[in-house]
Amino acid sequence: MYYESLMVKSDFIEALNKAENQARDYQSKFETLEDNFQKVGQYMLVEVAFHLIFSFLNLLVKSDFIEALNKAENQARDYQSKFETLEDNFQKVESERKKFVDQFLYAEQELAAAKGREQALQEQLLKEVTESQERLRKQIQLNSELQLEQMECRANNAEREAELLKEQLKHLKGQLDEDY
Repeated sequence: MYYESLMVKSDFIEALNKAENQARDYQSKFETLEDNFQKVGQYMLVEVAFHLIFSFLNLLVKSDFIEALNKAENQARDYQSKFETLEDNFQKVESERKKFVDQFLYAEQELAAAKGREQALQEQLLKEVTESQERLRKQIQLNSELQLEQMECRANNAEREAELLKEQLKHLKGQLDEDY
């Protein structure tokens, strides 16, 4: 709005300067005419002509001034209208920008929450895998110990059975020896 105001003022000042320059130019021409008429001796006629020309110039200057003023006012209205349109568009764009920023921030929060949940799930899974591996290791160890015990038990049973068989063999030998 400030820029448009400056533009209107500069157009107005330009028109005013143009009108002043035209007035000076006409005045200079008039002065030249006046000098010529004075040389001829018809000063009175020149004075009347001067007033007529000066009145005519004033009307021209006023007309140019009014035209420049009207043009400046029209430009000011146009700039005001354009400014209001731009302001409306800016408000719409700003509203959209805020909406997108809010959506972006919400998405970031959702992403952070999802990452947090994923981290928690990974930690839980790692804990469960570690616990499962520990249970499996203990179970394998217990199984190995049980198999060892079973083997020891079988070995002991085999030894006892061997001793019993030896005794039975001795006893049978002894009975065989007695019978023969």
